Amino acid sequence: MADTLSSRLARRLWRAGALAIITAGVTLALATPVAAHDPIFLTDEQMTPDTGPYLPDGAISWAIYGTFPAAGETRGFEFDLRDGDDLYASLLIPNLEPEISLPDTELPYAELTLPNGEILILEAEIREVFDEQFSGTSYITLVELKEPAIAGRHTIVVHSRGPARFVVPVGEREEFFTPAERTVDRPTSFMGIADPLNAWYQTPPGANGAETPTEASIDEVEIDVEGMETELEALAEEAATTTAVQQAAPVPAASDDDDSGLTWVLPVAIVVAVASAGGIWLARRRTTAA
Repeated sequence: MADTLSSRLARRLWRAGALAIITAGVTLALATPVAAHDPIFLTDEQMTPDTGPYLPDGAISWAIYGTFPAAGETRGFEFDLRDGDDLYASLLIPNLEPEISLPDTELPYAELTLPNGEILILEAEIREVFDEQFSGTSYITLVELKEPAIAGRHTIVVHSRGPARFVVPVGEREEFFTPAERTVDRPTSFMGIADPLNAWYQTPPGANGAETPTEASIDEVEIDVEGMETELEALAEEAATTTAVQQAAPVPAASDDDDSGLTWVLPVAIVVAVASAGGIWLARRRTTAA
């Protein structure tokens, strides 16, 4: 009977640890601005990879925004990956008119050239809606690619088939405001993201695409920095409380490596580490004692 009870308790504690990890993961996702990608906005002159932005670390989450006023145009950028990295790239459009009414054959597509010369075509094959909470923007994912990377330079050229806005996210490691080359008027803070994002999101492509959005339209979509800060403060308080309660538990020491680009997610990491390690330790201790 004692063995049965201890086994049940162990299973419950393991489930509690797993739930803590899932909950923290969901919270992290909700607290991520602009899909956890560092935004860069292309100009009309950045038509080729060597004139577009250069991203020295393509494993970092970047989002490259662009607009095509007409068919037959291109935009480009390039990035490096290293041995052990994953190659991640996708293609999105805003969940707005006119893009959502365009057939797949009229949507932008991208050519991704690998270091070995192989060319991969990224074009519409799915239509999945993604709503970004803190900016109030919404997107349609057209295609996603993830595979082990070949070390070296990768280039992407996006082609237009008509007027359309697009986003090309690359990388998955959340860091913000990492130095990059050949960027124009790049935001340097979360607050600074709002204006260029609104200008891109609120301005339709086409003949009138060069018009500046009105003050009213800019106010309609705004980066909720206050909401993000409130969420992060709550996570920090929860992490501090949890750490104090679990201080006596043999939790593995955290790494001394410091990455300034990840400091905003540290409260979540602390919650996950403490909750999961504490649950596992208690489960094992109960099982051993029985």
